[in-house]
Amino acid sequence: MKNVKVIKQANLAPRLPLTFTAVTYLLLDKFDAAGWIWGVLGTLIVVIWIASIVGIVKADFVDIWEEIAKKSK
Repeated sequence: MKNVKVIKQANLAPRLPLTFTAVTYLLLDKFDAAGWIWGVLGTLIVVIWIASIVGIVKADFVDIWEEIAKKSK
């Protein structure tokens, strides 16, 4: 699988789904969701976390300012 070029993390906010995870947990707790809903959304969150971590590991980070400097020379 070919690595994808992405903007360096120093130039972006973190991509991990921390906010989504926290909000989902709080909503499920507030509305006293059934057990099967916890299971479905928990599984979905785990899949999203795995996809995010794999995306970060497989990414080829590029510093946008370095690329701009190379093109201007």
